[in-house]
Amino acid sequence: MSEALSPGVAHGCFELLELLEQTPMPLAAARTLGKLGVVSAERVTRCALLLGWAEVNEGGLLAPTLRGQSIRGMPRTEERLRSALLDLVQATDPPWVQGARFGRRHVLEYSPPEISQVCREAGLATGTSNDVVAFWDLLAARARGLHDVRLNETGRQGERLTLQHEEQRTGRRPQWIALDSNADGYDVLSQVSVTDAARLCIEVKASTLGLGGQFYLTRHE
Repeated sequence: MSEALSPGVAHGCFELLELLEQTPMPLAAARTLGKLGVVSAERVTRCALLLGWAEVNEGGLLAPTLRGQSIRGMPRTEERLRSALLDLVQATDPPWVQGARFGRRHVLEYSPPEISQVCREAGLATGTSNDVVAFWDLLAARARGLHDVRLNETGRQGERLTLQHEEQRTGRRPQWIALDSNADGYDVLSQVSVTDAARLCIEVKASTLGLGGQFYLTRHE
């Protein structure tokens, strides 16, 4: 069975939203438009309804929802694709989202190919920009059923500070291990010194409580 969302379906949904913004139409008519992009209008319409981007209004016509209008107004395709992923998770709670608890790599490697490709086209497969990290943290929070991600944000800030410190200390950019996988037992991979390239594995603990704060170390850590 094809996944509800793929790059082709997503782009078809964007095209459908443009059409519906200009001309709302009966649901049956939308389903018989032929193809939207490279995907059948039937499949695109089904996805737009599932994501909450379109609905049958009081007049019996298929039209964009407020969420659909918001998606249509996003200037960047990457932003639209990221929203599609989050809305799919909200609507269906797919099994693959549980991989987000263990890091980006787990979603990219173990989710259906269509989902991995959406992640790549959304600019989420690589990079450590604030918006990319925030996406993966939000996805992990949803996988855990959490709505308050402040603790995780504090941890990420601690990791960023560690990356900056290590780069200044060694003259080399360290690897942000925890973003891609939290199964390695440490967060940042650096080196011992400027002249010693031996691996230095760093477990980062961050707190906003100052010297009075507490943290826990597992035996492995």
